[in-house]
Amino acid sequence: MYIFFLSLYANCKQKKNEMKKTILFMAIIAILTSCSLGKKEYTCSISIQIPATLINQKMVLQEIQNGGFYASDTILLQKNSFTFDLKLRDTLAIRKAYIVDFSQLEPIEVALQQGFVGISIDNNYQSKVSGNHYNDLIQKNHDEDQKFSTMILALRAEYSEKESKGKLSAQEIKEYPIQLKELIDKNIDRKIAFIKENIDNPVGEYFFHKIYFLLAYEKKQEMMQFATDSIKVAYNYKR
Repeated sequence: MYIFFLSLYANCKQKKNEMKKTILFMAIIAILTSCSLGKKEYTCSISIQIPATLINQKMVLQEIQNGGFYASDTILLQKNSFTFDLKLRDTLAIRKAYIVDFSQLEPIEVALQQGFVGISIDNNYQSKVSGNHYNDLIQKNHDEDQKFSTMILALRAEYSEKESKGKLSAQEIKEYPIQLKELIDKNIDRKIAFIKENIDNPVGEYFFHKIYFLLAYEKKQEMMQFATDSIKVAYNYKR
């Protein structure tokens, strides 16, 4: 009889412990659910215009996390002109958009906010973003970057053409890498100046993260002089 009551007591105690665990688990679920329900979402309507060659292609949106790019959304480009409603967790989100397996189009930076924003791609695969002040800043930076890209490509093309025809002088061979480096360095300095000017808004912070790891040590130190406290913490910068 003693063994019977001992067994019964142990069984009741086990069930009581299991009930406690169940109640704790349900409480955690309730807390997580309430937090999720309390998180407000914002709708961004993206007006997209594309050439016929891009119809049925996929556009992937990426966000920066811990210095790396991660896919956040995918949009099927259904027709030349359409609107895609995207749910945002924040009032403003900077994303990098690219077309899957389509290298002719450079990645597109776009600032997404509640309301309407625009992404347009022309027949020459040149992009334009619009719809808010942050996209105006992004477009300005993109246009300036394109100017330098055009000059660099022109310099390389001129050099290659002369080289193929055997018309390069010793002076031109010597000057070419110097001229190329000068253009590249000028564009890097321009990018850093743009980031510094906008470091207190999300666009400046985005481009800081985008180029920081690509720079030489001296340029990184230069950027850290005007970085915000949150950026310095993210990179564990102490000076």
